[in-house]
Amino acid sequence: MGIVDEARPNLGNLSTSTPDDDGHNVFDHNEGYDICNESVHNIRAQNNWWATENLDQIAQRIFDGNDADSYGNVFMLPIIAGLVS
Repeated sequence: MGIVDEARPNLGNLSTSTPDDDGHNVFDHNEGYDICNESVHNIRAQNNWWATENLDQIAQRIFDGNDADSYGNVFMLPIIAGLVS
């Protein structure tokens, strides 16, 4: 998923009171990065399944401000520890 310019997708935000944005996305079998944040905005991607529980492996599948200072970060913690049915 590429994020550019002023885009601000909500891929999982556990800091709100509504359960409609609590993640439950599946990031698996994608080409390249699962999330590529090339915007200046921080993106929440909390409470999702990444086909692994290894945080280092997940971080390698996200391109964000940790890779290039001019971009916003992707906040992916906590993750789901198992596939959502």
